Amino acid sequence: MVLFEIMEQDLINILKYAYQYFYKENNVITDLIYLLEKNADNERKILNFVNVIKTLLNSHFEYNQIIDSDIGDFLNSILQTSYSKKSKYKDIYNKLTAKYNALKYYVEMKTFTDLHVLKHTIYTVNSLTDKNLKQLCLLGIQNFFINSFNNLPKFYYILILLYTYINENKYYDIDWDVKLFKILAIKPFYFRIYNNLITALNFIFNNKNEFLFYRIYFAINSKDAYGNLNHYTELQKNKSHFNLLNNLLDILNEVKYKLYKINK
Repeated sequence: MVLFEIMEQDLINILKYAYQYFYKENNVITDLIYLLEKNADNERKILNFVNVIKTLLNSHFEYNQIIDSDIGDFLNSILQTSYSKKSKYKDIYNKLTAKYNALKYYVEMKTFTDLHVLKHTIYTVNSLTDKNLKQLCLLGIQNFFINSFNNLPKFYYILILLYTYINENKYYDIDWDVKLFKILAIKPFYFRIYNNLITALNFIFNNKNEFLFYRIYFAINSKDAYGNLNHYTELQKNKSHFNLLNNLLDILNEVKYKLYKINK
C-alpha cells in the first residue's frame, strides 16, 4: 500500500493546490478532497481514488491561463540575462539564485503575485519542445508548490531553469534533465542501478524500459526513494497488483494534464 499511498497523497495535493490557485469557487474539488481524506480500509481507499479520478475526468475545469502582457513581459525581463565573457551567470547556481532573489523582491513589492509566476511557469512548461523535461514537470507537479528554503514555492526555481533552457541554454554545459529532477524531487538522489540519472531518464523516454516511467515518478515523489523503488520491484512478482498500480498512475497523470492545462 505504500506506493498507492504516495499516489493518493499526490492526488490530494494537486487538488488542494489547484483549488487554492485556480478553482476557489469549485465545490466539486473540495468534496473530492474530503472523500479522499476520509478514514477507510485499503480496498475502499482504492475505490475512492478511482471514483474521484472518474469524476475529475468527466468534469469541466477552466481557468484564465493568460496573464497581463505587461506582467509577462516584465517577468521575462527579469529572467533574461546578458552574458559577458566573465559573467558570473554562466554558473547555473548563480543564475538561479540571482533571478530567484529578483522575483522574490518584486513579489514582496506586490508588483506581481505567486499566481502570475505560477501561470507563467505553466506557460513555459507548455512551451517546451523537450518531452523529457515536460514529462518530469508532470510527474512532479505537486512539488512545484513545496516551499524552498527562502519560503517561496519551488515553481519560482522551475520557471527560471526552464526559461534558461529555452532561451539561453547555449551558455551552459549541464544535464538539464538532472538539474530539473533535483529541483523537483522531494529528496534528490541517483538511481543505483544506472551510472547516473540521465542514463535512466534516457531509458524511459526512448521507451527502452516501459516501467522506468513509473520508477521516476516514485523517485521524485518519495522521501524514501530507494525503499519505494525496492517496493516497486517486489510488486512485479504480483502481476495483477503491479498492473493495477501502473494503470492508476496513468489515469492520475491524465488528471494532472486536465487540472493544470498542461499540453501533451
